[in-house]
Amino acid sequence: DPRLETVCLVTSSDHTFISSSIIREIAAHGQPVDKWVPPNVARELHAKLYGVQQGSSQRE
Repeated sequence: DPRLETVCLVTSSDHTFISSSIIREIAAHGQPVDKWVPPNVARELHAKLYGVQQGSSQRE
């Protein structure tokens, strides 16, 4: 049909992808990102965005 402009194919959550840019944007707005990244990544991202020092794990 030439009038058709958009087709949306929805996949199961097992086959989805979310970019790191979107993860950073979500975190920058104060929202949790735990369901998309491992806990250590979420902690490091929060520390980077908000300047929170993680004790002895802080790199120089």
